Amino acid sequence: EPPGVMPNFRCRLRIDYAVGGKIMALRFLKGCGTLALDDSVKRAIWKTQILPLQNAKREAGSLEIDFTP
Repeated sequence: EPPGVMPNFRCRLRIDYAVGGKIMALRFLKGCGTLALDDSVKRAIWKTQILPLQNAKREAGSLEIDFTP
């Protein structure tokens, strides 16, 4: 988390994934408040690489999440 970030931030993201759960795309629907924080959240999600979703084992899809600390 970048320094100076409010502890109660919230952002909303859409994650597109392929069969098997591999993350293919990430898009902010609502930013977290600062570019540094958006970048930090984006890096954390990309590090995940594969989403452990039951549906992802059979089909590609997308997921919208609210990200909060």
